[in-house]
Amino acid sequence: MPMDYFRGKANINIPIYTIIVDDVSIPISLSYNTGGIKLNEVSSIVGLGWALNIPGSIQQEIKGISDFSANTISKDINDYEKYRGITLTAKTDLENHKKAEDLEAILENAYDTKPDIFNFNLPTISGAFILQNNNAGSFILKKDELKGFTIPNEDVIIDIDKGRFHIKDSKGIEYWMGAKSSVSSYYNYKISQNSTSHAIDKIKINDKFISFAYAKKNVYKEQNSVEVANLKFSVDPAGSYYKQPPLLKYEKKPSSTTSADNLINKIEFDKGEIIFLYSDDEGMNFSDGTKYRKDLEGNQGVALRKILVKNKSGDIIKDVTLNYSYFDNTNTDKTYEDYRLKLVSIHDNLQNNDYKFTYDEEFSFPRRNSNNDDYWGYVNSLGGDKGTGIPLNYTSNTNAQIPVVDYGQLARRDREPDEKYVKIGSLKSIQYPTGARKNFYYELPSSSITNNNGKKIAYYLNKRLEIASIQSGLNDMGGRKDFVLDDSIYQKVYTINKEAEIGNISAVFNNMCDNASFPNNQLPPEGSTRCIGAISYGTNYYSGGKTQALEWPRNSTSGSIKITKNGNCVCNATVSLNYRYPVYSESPDNNKTNYSGLRITKIEDIDQNNISNVYTYLYGKYDGSNNFNPITTLNQPYNFSTITRRHIRGVPIDDYQTPEGFIEQYLTLQNSTQNSNAYGSSDVATYPYVIEKSEKGSILMEFSEGELPQLGYNRWKAGRLKKETYQNAANEVIKTVDYVEKLSPIKNSLSGYTVNPNVPYMAAFYTNFDILPIELAYDTDIQINAIESAKIENIKTITKEFLGDKVIETSVTNNYSDTNINNPINIQNTVTKISDGSSSETTYQYAHEKGNQYLIEKNMIGIPLQTSVTQKQNDNDPGKTISKSEILYPTSQADANTRTSGLALPVSVLGFDLQNPEDAAKAQTELTYDLYDNKGNILQYSVKGKPVTVIWGYNQTQPIAKIEGAAYNQVSAYVSAIIAASDADNTQGTDQSEQALIGTLDILRNNTALSTYQITTYTYNPLIGVTSITPPSGIREIYKYDSANRLESVKDVNGNLLKEYQYRYKN
Repeated sequence: MPMDYFRGKANINIPIYTIIVDDVSIPISLSYNTGGIKLNEVSSIVGLGWALNIPGSIQQEIKGISDFSANTISKDINDYEKYRGITLTAKTDLENHKKAEDLEAILENAYDTKPDIFNFNLPTISGAFILQNNNAGSFILKKDELKGFTIPNEDVIIDIDKGRFHIKDSKGIEYWMGAKSSVSSYYNYKISQNSTSHAIDKIKINDKFISFAYAKKNVYKEQNSVEVANLKFSVDPAGSYYKQPPLLKYEKKPSSTTSADNLINKIEFDKGEIIFLYSDDEGMNFSDGTKYRKDLEGNQGVALRKILVKNKSGDIIKDVTLNYSYFDNTNTDKTYEDYRLKLVSIHDNLQNNDYKFTYDEEFSFPRRNSNNDDYWGYVNSLGGDKGTGIPLNYTSNTNAQIPVVDYGQLARRDREPDEKYVKIGSLKSIQYPTGARKNFYYELPSSSITNNNGKKIAYYLNKRLEIASIQSGLNDMGGRKDFVLDDSIYQKVYTINKEAEIGNISAVFNNMCDNASFPNNQLPPEGSTRCIGAISYGTNYYSGGKTQALEWPRNSTSGSIKITKNGNCVCNATVSLNYRYPVYSESPDNNKTNYSGLRITKIEDIDQNNISNVYTYLYGKYDGSNNFNPITTLNQPYNFSTITRRHIRGVPIDDYQTPEGFIEQYLTLQNSTQNSNAYGSSDVATYPYVIEKSEKGSILMEFSEGELPQLGYNRWKAGRLKKETYQNAANEVIKTVDYVEKLSPIKNSLSGYTVNPNVPYMAAFYTNFDILPIELAYDTDIQINAIESAKIENIKTITKEFLGDKVIETSVTNNYSDTNINNPINIQNTVTKISDGSSSETTYQYAHEKGNQYLIEKNMIGIPLQTSVTQKQNDNDPGKTISKSEILYPTSQADANTRTSGLALPVSVLGFDLQNPEDAAKAQTELTYDLYDNKGNILQYSVKGKPVTVIWGYNQTQPIAKIEGAAYNQVSAYVSAIIAASDADNTQGTDQSEQALIGTLDILRNNTALSTYQITTYTYNPLIGVTSITPPSGIREIYKYDSANRLESVKDVNGNLLKEYQYRYKN
């Protein structure tokens, strides 16, 4: 698929090489993220925006504290209510003492409150999991025999032992993985681990291994700073209290992030190896002669420069070089932060051609870690090397904003997205080795707001209607005013704008008298002026001399204002009703609410003859009147704020009375977001509706949305294709495809958590503790959030094709085995039905249905063992079985040792009597796998009793002879010479060694003891291809390859050309 439509990204993938072992493919490639480049993004080892892709990783997203560093208090959701409210720290009883210890442990990070997410990507399966059986409620960490619970459910086995992972998929393929990369942060004298990546060490496929080595390190540090502003918004009550020094209104502290990567340098498999060379390896320096990167601190950073693929004889099968330059800028005092590694081309040294890349460099990148980023971390300006990073708006949720008087006095920065700057460094075009080119065009994610009438809303205008006020002049002494909030007030608002939305009550006290600058409860010096304001509304009350702006919910119909003043000064108090109303605009630019990152708006494919195919992308859908409505889901809202609370103790009035104290509250702002998803993720927005247009027509796609991701736990629910509608160039619908799915939560109780059974897909949960230490107690509130999981079942696909007035409908229905919690969820049968009423049903049985415990123990539970196909003419037709077969496997390890060299491999294939398909007694053996070697290669099979022997050479990686009619034990005495000759050719890889092998194979073919058998022989250049095939007739075909290892010609033994292949590329 050329696009990741749901995320608005192009799928850019440059293939390097694919390892194939049996039926498992491991593609190695370079991919590019078209979602935009962030200001502080550091180039990978293959350049900015690019990634080296080798499937075989686990990314640990640390939520709170690493799950390998702290346990949670409990995995039983019912245990958490007891912590809510006031917990005394005094040892009044054992239960309260234990609760207090738990709360203290959470505050000190001895307990974790959120499970980490482990995202895995393997050659045969991908998904996510959480730890299933770590030691909840204990400070003792469990380091072995840990298990993973998959989200969504997959029938894989995940074991963790001392930080190393062992994963077995549902076909028995095994993976071993260990920690290879980590990111940690240093701030305020503390080091915290942000993430850990695990990479694959070894894969086992049958008894064949692929091993991965990591012998190079890449460690670098990014220096940055954290800005914090504390703005008090609570009001101190009257009375005497033990005052604490106020939190600093603003401070800026240095911080740093350290990344430590173990870099892959070799992959070894049965037929060869892949070598990765870096810029500090011999002969691999950059074009300017340097070996370390300019864009990393410490002059030790490296880049991947070459990838070599070799066979066992050392022949080079693939040889590519990666060439780089740098994105830089015009700063005169350059540091490493002014550079970013740029991939400019990938050169194939054997084919002597290139992939070439161009980027958007209309503007230069500003320095990393400068104040030039938007709310989501992308570039939004060029001149903010100094100044502040505190944002103008601190949260994207306008309903959560808190009015603070000091906010307007705080230095802040506009961090709205700016498209021309977000595009800096983005990939503009790829030129392919063929001469073809692909161009990319981008835009900011945006969404139009509409009202119920479909009008486009440019923005909302926030207003206040004054309800009551007292304006104290120089010479008066203040006064009092009562007010009422009734329908007449609301009517005034609706008179201003009938679409108005009523908000909260705003209360403002402004004091320009002397006491406004004095500490609370301190009497002003003699001769100074003084004003005290008191505002009351419902249960809300303010009294004091400080200028204050408050916002209270509408919970009453009356209130009062009072001002008491001494001296010639001015103060005032006002109570207002907040409201807002929409403002409409016909200007297209004003109809957008812009988010950040980039989405693809157009792709041009231009071939070597300069013929273009242009694809444009719209994110939204058409309504019934054919009006297009843009639709964007803000996937990552931003929030740069937290609420900081402190308990202030009261001063005893006498031996019997002490005020209870009060809670002091600050709005704490930072220059980096507090939403862990917003700043670090490139999926700022997603798109439930996408339209792809070309000159041939359109494809309209609809995706599942899911809910706003909570720390990323439930993001698996979004982005699955629900419907496709195909239109021709005249916008006529020619085909629709509907995808129906079901989520089965039956396995969720295996998660290790005890959860609320009334929440359908809840498998686990995480908690947010709000703990406030007060005198001899903790005041605690808790939020509990669901972590969901289920098995995704694709239960039906309905395809309709529209041909004039005819509709051809095809449906494919899958039924799953999802009623037994202990069994895998597999497809039981698939029914394909077409418009004429006829249908075909394919039924499957697996290891559990066949009772093969040996396969179950090896987790080979997703392989169909028995398959039958039944056809029906209509719904009333009982059906006719047209095929039925069963693959038999060993039933125990002892059985496997005897029949399949100890491996879980097929023994035979049964064919059933189609007249009596349910009568197992009438089933006949059609194929037997008589003998395997220790690598799982088939040495002898028999078709209806007739044996065929296969001789394997090249170190047991290639078949070099097929002998039809002979059992292996009949010919084994004659094959040692050809095996030895092929192993020599595998090691030497010369023309002489190949000719020696051919001569040895000819001796075998001409052996009179084997004259009654049909013998075909083969030679190879391993990882390149077959070099000769000699059938029983003896008429040999010779296969020749060019210097780039591409098939060039096929000739007969006399040199006559049978086939010729030519490869031409446009210069």
